[in-house]
Amino acid sequence: MVGGGPGGMQAAITAAERGHAVRLIDANEALGGSLIAASRPPFKADLVRLLDFLRQRTQRAQVEVNLGVHVRPEDIAASDMDALIVAVGAEPIIPNFAGGNSAFFVTATQALSEPENLGREVVVLGCGTVGAETAWYLSSRGHEVTLVDCLAESELLINEHANNREVLRWQLSAHGIDIRSGCTVQSADESGIVVRTATGGEDKIAASHVVLAVGFQPRRTLVDAFRVAAAERIVIDVGDCVSPGRLGDAIHSGHLAAESV
Repeated sequence: MVGGGPGGMQAAITAAERGHAVRLIDANEALGGSLIAASRPPFKADLVRLLDFLRQRTQRAQVEVNLGVHVRPEDIAASDMDALIVAVGAEPIIPNFAGGNSAFFVTATQALSEPENLGREVVVLGCGTVGAETAWYLSSRGHEVTLVDCLAESELLINEHANNREVLRWQLSAHGIDIRSGCTVQSADESGIVVRTATGGEDKIAASHVVLAVGFQPRRTLVDAFRVAAAERIVIDVGDCVSPGRLGDAIHSGHLAAESV
């Protein structure tokens, strides 16, 4: 198994319980993948419990875990494995306007992991679930947060479950978060961003940092390279490296992948 997020851990657990000798490799220093940052806010205590549960089950299943290891395609080619399950997840989408300033623009994962590194005024780009929860968390820590999205106000969080959507909307309002819907970023510098508003005008929003929460893309290039390197051996990709989705889907896909080996 390459990738120790929730999908990778579940695949390792299921495979080990089915009698396979399992080696789980992850580039990070702890198992959990994106779940580690996602569980940082105090209101995500359920994710902390899930993360602890998956780690404990991985240990009980006697999975061999190797952390801090960056697997290369040549490592796959040289391995004596019979099957490979790839769970390398997804990476944040970085808009073109943010590509040249890694200090001013940070990902939602970085903001959740190290909020102490952010300045007082923060703009969060993207009002999906990740963006809304990140804005809520940062505001609860004392940051002045502006949440910007290109969608109309009525379409914000439209794909979220109705109950969760109402909770998020209520929390954003209760924390005094300034929501700018129907806005697109025109330019940015280290003093803030300029957006085009829904009415066609321009507005400057001051910011110490801009948090990018505009979505994720699967790490297909790495998956495809592993598949080529594995040659005739079984390769199954699971979770967000197939298509970014919900946590439960990643765990379920890991289980099904291990059952099919």
